[in-house]
Amino acid sequence: MKRKKIIIGMMFGAAVWTAGMTALAEETSEETEAALSEDSNTSTSFSIIGGADGPTSIFLAGKIGQKSRIAELWGVQENLSDYTEIIGQTQEKDGYIVTLDEVLISDNQIYAAVTANIDDPQEVLESTDFITVNGRECNLKSISEQADGYESETSLQHRLYVLTLRDSGKLEQVTDMEMHFLLYKKTENVEKRENAALFDFSFEASREELERKTVRTGLNESIELDDGAKMELKNLVITPVDSRIEGKIYGADSLGYYDYCLKGTDSLGNSVSYSFSSFEGNQGEVGEIVFTSDLKYGKLPSADGEWVKLEVYNKEEMQDDVYIEYSHDKDVL
Repeated sequence: MKRKKIIIGMMFGAAVWTAGMTALAEETSEETEAALSEDSNTSTSFSIIGGADGPTSIFLAGKIGQKSRIAELWGVQENLSDYTEIIGQTQEKDGYIVTLDEVLISDNQIYAAVTANIDDPQEVLESTDFITVNGRECNLKSISEQADGYESETSLQHRLYVLTLRDSGKLEQVTDMEMHFLLYKKTENVEKRENAALFDFSFEASREELERKTVRTGLNESIELDDGAKMELKNLVITPVDSRIEGKIYGADSLGYYDYCLKGTDSLGNSVSYSFSSFEGNQGEVGEIVFTSDLKYGKLPSADGEWVKLEVYNKEEMQDDVYIEYSHDKDVL
């Protein structure tokens, strides 16, 4: 087993953030009042737009002290409120109610928490293909779901959508977004959708506070793998909610790429784990690779740390280890 040590420079600032949003509520419904009064320690302003002749939209300007919906869906205790945007847009159409609760914009991913009122297990909420960020199209990376059950007449279906830019570029710090969701009832014919209703959301979101706690740095690490292939680690990005390591791989069988992972600890004692996320290139030649980690699985390195030690595994067999130190006064990526 070889041991390598590299000194990496990183620069990031401490996040200090205080925010509040206010709006005047002219009109409300009993259901909305009840939902907003569940927590007496929170404060929300909202307005309702629409009427009997069209879809109704409820816009919440902010909810101070509210626990992050994304954190709840991840099942984590970390306070993410500094980094999320509470969108709080609720639309009612054709008997369906859909709420875009919250959005978090990371370095290159978008997390969107959505809630749908479902009164039939056969009703399905799905995102459509036309989701854009500042006019740039997005790909749907994953969906996680949590339902309250169907014991009552209406159940709440909570979903967390993870999106990436289709052009693989970087996300701007302030973005104008459009998200579109389709809610319909499933039938025996999978191609047929009954009572389909389209929900369109437009809003602005920022990742400026998360950017203050984001670490980016270049790597220059080459690893000889047991199968004769070679892996190079080129870039490391750490945010409060996710992290990725970008690199290249030479000569590996593409079918075995996803057997590789990185495991270790950071200087604060956190367990760290990266899974193989993507490959772009030609089988057996050279390809661009990405390893990712996120807060959901509790294996994320801290941006406040000073080093991270990672071991490279192919299935259960360790290939090599990498020890990375970083200081705050070096050049960043």
